[in-house]
Amino acid sequence: MEIPNVIERDSPVKPDTKPSANPIRRPLVLVTGSKGRLAQAALPELERHFDIRATDKAPGSPGEPNYFPADITQFSQVKPLCQGVEAVVHLAIASLREFGVPTAPDTEVDPDRVEAFEETTIRVNVDGTRHIFEAARLAGVKKIVYLSSMTAYQGNKEIPRYERHTPFNPLNLYACTKIFGENLAHVYARDHGISIIVLRLGQPYPSGTHLDHVWQSNRRARSLFVTLEDTVQAVLCGLNAKGVDFGIYNIVSASDNPRVDLSPAREIGYIPRACFSETGLSNREDMPPLSA
Repeated sequence: MEIPNVIERDSPVKPDTKPSANPIRRPLVLVTGSKGRLAQAALPELERHFDIRATDKAPGSPGEPNYFPADITQFSQVKPLCQGVEAVVHLAIASLREFGVPTAPDTEVDPDRVEAFEETTIRVNVDGTRHIFEAARLAGVKKIVYLSSMTAYQGNKEIPRYERHTPFNPLNLYACTKIFGENLAHVYARDHGISIIVLRLGQPYPSGTHLDHVWQSNRRARSLFVTLEDTVQAVLCGLNAKGVDFGIYNIVSASDNPRVDLSPAREIGYIPRACFSETGLSNREDMPPLSA
């Protein structure tokens, strides 16, 4: 597969143009934000089922033949990434750590760093998402799995249970940008015939922040936690879902306080394997392996 010059010029890695030794052709999936914590957890499992083209803005290395660095806020860099791709898993977001914004509570915050982070969040989550969707449309991509967030609801702390049609009540700027992405996904699914699966993630675990331990003492909070393994499972379910033009699915792990309606997610085959409870984090032993 030929990759246009914009990728070749910006990447130390040259695309492999040799014929594959494997005669069985697998779908080619583009994964954005591939250097992030979630993508790093997902890639080994995705590579069991698909051919992967990975992208992030960090430089690549000769040991990453399927990685092509790109800035998704620049459409000229995004457009060639989607050529020849059958599906996109859109995971890219701005990183607090990159801007030195502390995640722990009661920590002094540099307002200039926060401003820079929020400006980048808008560019990545709004401009970047639009670029991904439009490049996918132009390339004839058939499916997109878009990672959204349950922060779209969480501005209202009194909601007793999160259902399929719980109204938006964004927690913060990040949540607003994810709501934009969801609405844009609906437009592209409706007007351009791309099957788009929106996964509204709860609190990722582990995240490498102070939030990693909140579930141990807060029953309400742990109802919204989701392990990386369950998130990877949800991504695979989204990629494998059949007959879905557009769908939004809440994704959390199980808990001893089930406040999230997961019945819609079961429609695409998602059943959580992990369970957060007062006694600890456990894994269901009766579930088949991800690759089964």
